[in-house]
Amino acid sequence: MSQNTGTLVAAAVRPSDSNDPIASAFSNEIKGGHQSYATLPERDAIILARRDWGMLVTIYNDSTPSNNAIYQLQYNFVDTNLSNNANWVVFSSNVAGSSNTSWLNTVITISGTPSATASNGDRYLIAPVASGVWFGNENRIAQWNSNINNWVFTTPLNGYMVVVGDTDNTIFRYMGTYSAGLWIQEATSLIRYTQFVGNGSVYTSNSVIDMFHYATNIVILCQFNTSSSGATVSVNINNIGYAPVKKNLYGTLTDLSFNDISVGVTYEMVFDGVNFQLMNPTFPVSDLQIKNIIQDEVVTVPVNYQYLIYGDLQLAGVSTLINHGSVVTINGNMIVGPSSSFNNFGTYESPVLLEKLKYSATFSFIGGLTYAVNHNLGSTDIIWSVNDSSGTPLPLGGTSISGNIISPYTIILESGVNYNNTRVIIIA
Repeated sequence: MSQNTGTLVAAAVRPSDSNDPIASAFSNEIKGGHQSYATLPERDAIILARRDWGMLVTIYNDSTPSNNAIYQLQYNFVDTNLSNNANWVVFSSNVAGSSNTSWLNTVITISGTPSATASNGDRYLIAPVASGVWFGNENRIAQWNSNINNWVFTTPLNGYMVVVGDTDNTIFRYMGTYSAGLWIQEATSLIRYTQFVGNGSVYTSNSVIDMFHYATNIVILCQFNTSSSGATVSVNINNIGYAPVKKNLYGTLTDLSFNDISVGVTYEMVFDGVNFQLMNPTFPVSDLQIKNIIQDEVVTVPVNYQYLIYGDLQLAGVSTLINHGSVVTINGNMIVGPSSSFNNFGTYESPVLLEKLKYSATFSFIGGLTYAVNHNLGSTDIIWSVNDSSGTPLPLGGTSISGNIISPYTIILESGVNYNNTRVIIIA
């Protein structure tokens, strides 16, 4: 064994008493170990004589909050130069190949191109295809260090997790051993619940946790304190801003109909980048019973539904009837006001039905004879029946209409049949 040089001691340096209020050594004056500094520049200024591979340094009061962490001087992270501060990496207790998880500090975005305007501490998840100084560091975390005017890279281990700042409601987990592994995107908190308060046209809610902008991959389960009163409805969540509410009607986004939103019903809404799409609007059955569509009402007739009205159907004020099914006004017409509209994508009919005239009388006939019944209905287009007193049809030998004579109606009766109290019914 070679002879040591320096001030040699033959025993540990210790206080004279374990209760003495002194330290036997200062961590920042030893070689390696675990040292503590307030700022990142102080860490980078550690002299070579006090550096050792694997040593740890805690930064606790740097002006850039993201710099406050525990760092390890990792051998050959960039090179084997012990003085190269690019070999400092954020410390993790993970070991390669383990399945434990370790959270890394949030990155700004996923990119394959180094940012030309990065500030100290800015972090990026390097895309699988990279260029420039990031080439060869694909899938690593890149952090800009302005003290060395260069990028510092963190190699992910199995189970490392990171949040990407511009990607909503997801985390990225690294699976496998670098560089054969890959980042897997995992969804989180995709369903939120809230209650809206409004006046039937505009609604607000300030109770959705962790929502700072509208994201296209979030489902909002919601209830409303009032029913919708017209076609124009918008919502504002957490004061982000008002966004229109639409519904998908046979593949087309349209305005809501009157009472599409009802009190006490839980709805699903999904943001499409512009509108909130109401996935399960309440179809108001009463819409198919009203004869006058009033001010600001929008009535929608879906496919396979029929809006059937006896008499006139009036659209008054600023109202709209949207028809994808069938609208029928029996013995009436569609009366559309000057500010109203009838958007017909289905069928519209206005049939005229005449009242049926009816003749009914009771006779006692003798079988085998022919009788003429004077019904005076004024039509040869008739339906007839001959029944006994219980309503059972009786046999007939035949019926006829003589020439163009509308009345009488000739009834030929069979022999051997009792035609007492026989009711003759004729409908024209």
